[in-house]
Amino acid sequence: MKFSGYEGFFGTIYLGAVVIILGLIPCSDDADSNLKCTAGIFVNSWESLKIIIHSTTIILLYLGFMLTGSAHKISSVYLVKSTSATS
Repeated sequence: MKFSGYEGFFGTIYLGAVVIILGLIPCSDDADSNLKCTAGIFVNSWESLKIIIHSTTIILLYLGFMLTGSAHKISSVYLVKSTSATS
């Protein structure tokens, strides 16, 4: 259980760092580019956060995903603990 907690904690830190770094990279809207440039940056984290905060559907889906993922991790850890990993 501790390992699963560390995995989620460090994954959040790493992903947060990547999002911050991508939010600092400037871009331009060239016609040749396949990447979409919004407000001069690749990842507009603040705009995404505003959309999430103002949408109850997205918040409920996010919470449901968190609960489902947590239940899956917890049940898989207890299943392996109560049986053997090979069974």
